[in-house]
Amino acid sequence: MRNIKKISLSIVSAFFVNLVLRAQIPTHLEVDTDPVNFYEWPNLLVYIVLPVLLVVFFIWWRRNKIRQRNKLKSDLDKDVK
Repeated sequence: MRNIKKISLSIVSAFFVNLVLRAQIPTHLEVDTDPVNFYEWPNLLVYIVLPVLLVVFFIWWRRNKIRQRNKLKSDLDKDVK
């Protein structure tokens, strides 16, 4: 079962790496390459605050899930004894 997961993960990651390597900016389109101005609130929120909040939420959610799993295991162990 683990070999199947490793193989499928390898195939998916190879697919995305291939997409990233082939991605190019078209030469016939005008591209805005100005640096991001972090003194404007929308840019600050989108590029800094939101990612930090997402990481904090994920860490909180993961710890909460682990605590619930451990509590359930300990409750089951107490019931068995």
